[in-house]
Amino acid sequence: MSIQIQGSNSIAGMSVQGMDIETALLAIQNQRASLLENQLRGQLDSVAAKNGAIGEANEQLMAKRNELAALEASNVTDQSGLADLKLMKQQLQSVISVNAGGSSSTGLGNGWADDSADASKDLLERVKSQGLTNVTDPGDFDGNGTMDASGATMKSWVEQIDAKIAGIEAKPGQISAAKAEIENIKTGIDSMSNSQQLEMLRLQSLSNKRNEAFDVMTNFMKKMQDSRSSIIGNMR
Repeated sequence: MSIQIQGSNSIAGMSVQGMDIETALLAIQNQRASLLENQLRGQLDSVAAKNGAIGEANEQLMAKRNELAALEASNVTDQSGLADLKLMKQQLQSVISVNAGGSSSTGLGNGWADDSADASKDLLERVKSQGLTNVTDPGDFDGNGTMDASGATMKSWVEQIDAKIAGIEAKPGQISAAKAEIENIKTGIDSMSNSQQLEMLRLQSLSNKRNEAFDVMTNFMKKMQDSRSSIIGNMR
């Protein structure tokens, strides 16, 4: 003979061959309690995993917010220097044009400031302040007081300036992308939080059912013991 009980989940068929009714009912109740205990442990693991995922998402959100703050701060500084970078590029291109792109050294003010010594020194200082690397070290090679550089050096500076300008102009797009990613992470956190509330309700329900099953089993065992004690007492 086998018995199958339908509860919150079906309990596998259990043989009660040779058992008295009380022992069979106790075995069935014990199996139900064990099943609910296993379900409760699984639900606890699910809740813990969801908590971990929410925690990781919150860390990602904080990191992305820090990244956005850094992007916005650097963008303010970069945008203020963008005009000067474009002017430097224009001035260097003027010098390169006068030099016909040759490798000979030319005053850094030549072509846009009448080869002024002060203008050449100012441009060189701005180049240095931007951290542009030099192919050759500029200097007053012809002894006329102007700072000179070769065409190759100036072309290298223009390439580096182009890269800086491209980076600055890409910042607004990066900021927008970071903001969109932050919103996506927040949406994901909200979704997981809502799901977690349902998980907690299920956890509470399983906990109540588990406790109820153990209470029923304990009460049943007590009634069995009381019944046997009464029978033994009546036999004396």
